[in-house]
Amino acid sequence: MSHARTSKTRRVAAGVLFVGVAGVLAALSTAANAQDAELPEIAYTKRVLDNGLTVIVHEDHKAPVVGVNIWYHVGSKNELPGRTGFAHLFEHLMFNGSENADDDWFVATAAMGATDVNGTTSQDRTNYFQTVPKGALDRTLWLESDRMGHLLGAIDQGKLDEQRGVVQNEKRQGENNPYGGVWQVMQPLLYPVGHPYSWRVIGSMDDLNAATLDDVRAWFRAYYGAANAVLVICGDVETEQAFEKAAHYFGDIAPGPPVTRPESWVAKRRGTQRISIEEHVPQARIHYVWNTPERGADDSRMLELAANVLARGESSRLYKRLVKTDAIATDVVAFQDAAEIGGAFHVWATAADGIQIADVETALREELARLLETGPTDAELQIEKIQVRASFLRRIERVGFFGGKANLLASSEVFGGSPDAWRERMCAIAAATPEAVRQAAQRWLSDGALVVETQPIASHTTAATGAPRDAPPAVESAPAALFPKLERTTLTNGLTVLIAPRTGTDILQFDVVVRGGRAADPTNETGTAYLVGSLLRAGTATRSASEISTEVDALGAQLSIATEVDTTRITFSALRESVAPSLALLADVVLHPNFPANELEVRRRSQIAAIAQERVAGWPMLNRVLPLLLFGSGHPHSVPSTGTGNPDVVARLSQADLRAFHARWFRPANTTLVVTGDVALADLLPLVEEGFGEWGGAATERAEIATGPIATSTRVILLDRPGAPQSIVVAAQLAPPRGGADELPFLVLNGVLGGGFVSRLNMNLRADKHWSYGARSMLFDMDGQRILSAGASVQTDKTAESLLEIHREMLAIAGERPPTAAEIATAKSTLTLTLPGRWETTGAVANSVVDIVTFGLADTYFDGYAERVLAVSEADLVNAAKAIHPEGLVYVVIGDLSVVEESVRALELGDAAIIDTNGAPVGSR
Repeated sequence: MSHARTSKTRRVAAGVLFVGVAGVLAALSTAANAQDAELPEIAYTKRVLDNGLTVIVHEDHKAPVVGVNIWYHVGSKNELPGRTGFAHLFEHLMFNGSENADDDWFVATAAMGATDVNGTTSQDRTNYFQTVPKGALDRTLWLESDRMGHLLGAIDQGKLDEQRGVVQNEKRQGENNPYGGVWQVMQPLLYPVGHPYSWRVIGSMDDLNAATLDDVRAWFRAYYGAANAVLVICGDVETEQAFEKAAHYFGDIAPGPPVTRPESWVAKRRGTQRISIEEHVPQARIHYVWNTPERGADDSRMLELAANVLARGESSRLYKRLVKTDAIATDVVAFQDAAEIGGAFHVWATAADGIQIADVETALREELARLLETGPTDAELQIEKIQVRASFLRRIERVGFFGGKANLLASSEVFGGSPDAWRERMCAIAAATPEAVRQAAQRWLSDGALVVETQPIASHTTAATGAPRDAPPAVESAPAALFPKLERTTLTNGLTVLIAPRTGTDILQFDVVVRGGRAADPTNETGTAYLVGSLLRAGTATRSASEISTEVDALGAQLSIATEVDTTRITFSALRESVAPSLALLADVVLHPNFPANELEVRRRSQIAAIAQERVAGWPMLNRVLPLLLFGSGHPHSVPSTGTGNPDVVARLSQADLRAFHARWFRPANTTLVVTGDVALADLLPLVEEGFGEWGGAATERAEIATGPIATSTRVILLDRPGAPQSIVVAAQLAPPRGGADELPFLVLNGVLGGGFVSRLNMNLRADKHWSYGARSMLFDMDGQRILSAGASVQTDKTAESLLEIHREMLAIAGERPPTAAEIATAKSTLTLTLPGRWETTGAVANSVVDIVTFGLADTYFDGYAERVLAVSEADLVNAAKAIHPEGLVYVVIGDLSVVEESVRALELGDAAIIDTNGAPVGSR
């Protein structure tokens, strides 16, 4: 059985330009009616093998990579009470090796240069995916088929215990997040007893502890047959060759027994149920949820649009009312979570400091009632249609990973019965009317709130022979990863324009990189740069914040501002058909912010609320103090790496302060405009001149960044987080700058230490000891010395033991146990074989170009990058390891000190002190 669909892509004329909100809105109706015509078709061929395996192939030759995505139509709804969490636990077991490839999956795929390797479990399906160089397709299919058809002999008690521990730590990590308790209580209250959605995907601790080898083997036999799976091969492949490979590797795998599937069970509620819980959070939150129709239902799609009108972006109703106008909330969220047999509509808001949650709830209910009564306006709905289309186009730039084309085709087949079932959603969205959205919202959201929160059996046969299992197929040599040849010019005012040409995409990205970030904050005025960045989109001389947000949405664009250590980066992702109006809007935002008083107060409250959140959440607590601990007071890089700064400073910053910062740093000679996408410099330059040509101002002199101190004694720093179910344990030091002679050796060294899944730290704390969901080391880039941080979030009763293991690993990598040849080869493979997939999207390419700008790298820096990494020798690593100073490490522990302090001090790793999130001492407990 074979189905094929050819590809056609239709676009509106590229010359249609809109200027300003009014012009954009005037063209929205025409644009909305043309959306289906503008929607690209994703060509595919679908066949079902004799054993029932559905295979879908899509060709995409823009990069020499292939996405391999397998969906098993089984999720947590197939479990039984008392045996919850099995679907997710089994997902983890699938990564621990199979009978003929008994090695960790991440080890096996890293050796091929795979990227985006992962697996996920939902209520309805379990999927596994990776993007690999095209020469590694055979081995990838061999490995995938081996774990589909030859897994049970490789599962033993040790592997079950290991993954049980990892999953339990993943559960603890989720519950450790602010507001994590809402999701624990919500699921059993939302559905009647016995409903397949009445338990969480991750399951309960008791059920996970009760899982036996016989249980997991029975799960595999019941649900992991070929007839219950969909295989998508998507990328740089030839269709017929791909089907031949699929039949070769998967054709001899048993179909498995028939699977009984629960049918639609929406479980619509009546009345309102309320529940209150307490957590360690700085602000109150109100969370409404209603049971709604299942995925694919017409009303579910209308509810998706309703959610967007309510809370997607700064021009949404709830944001404008609760966050901006009334200033009673710091965030609002709404979404329609459509699953296979039922959905749930969520909306929540977090109260601003000093605001009663009842006031927030009243305003939220008023806005909801207004939507139910009158529906969205034509303009609101048209904007959301364009946003859905723009989001779709961005997703399908990728062949793999979350949301890429392989994932889209698989989900459409599993849930819609056809690889192009996604078109039904897109067409329904395009045809939606305000009244249809209003009626759907009225049917499902007017009552029933929780407030807090089978078809004939096919005949299958198995191939007589299959792929040989004595050895895996060879992996072909990786194709060269080609980085775009950059084009550079400078305007007469000093603005540098840098273009990275990239054909075959409808997305264009502009990045304005200003040499002024957190380190440019005036003395004792930390948080200034962050507040300036957040206010860039809050209004200009000719556009209000609402008009900017509406125009961005109407263009199908995305505007974001990131305040980095040494730069402020304004990113504008645009559709290629709207280059001129997009560039004009970007120039206005960058050059002419007016920092309006009302918007300043909104952003000020949000920033202060963010600081309050950072002071109680584990990793943000670390980010607030680690730079100060390493660089020392007064150094430009000692400010909190969150960027939010000091609340007292933020509270007093004036419009004049912000305008002064903008005038000092936002100057053309101090700025680079990076343009990534399918555009030529000659075509773009007139538009850049029009938008930025009159911008003036000489380059700002920047103080030289002093070299930070290399500590000669170790310190142990403790921060108290009462009641925390996990502790954060970290070892950190300053590291050599980026771009130096030892950069690549040090990068390889970090790969061995903690830069990948199979690194020493992760294998120690996760794979061997099961104390953490994941451990890693990272290099945080900045102008000059960087921060090397190695750590993990670990279970509380293993805090001291985990810190000791990190200490030992730092000693080992520094010389006691140098990297082995095998470890070096793995780290090099990870850094080089992943390159073809690294630059798959426009945004990914842009990030690398921005790195070139930020760190003063040569335009040809990425040319020959793989060869330079492969040339790193063991002697180079020995030399690079000299930059690790175990005798001067700073150890940081964040957790419940009433439980962990005594055991941490008993390690005697160095002088111990307790500090707060400002870095000030608070005394011993």
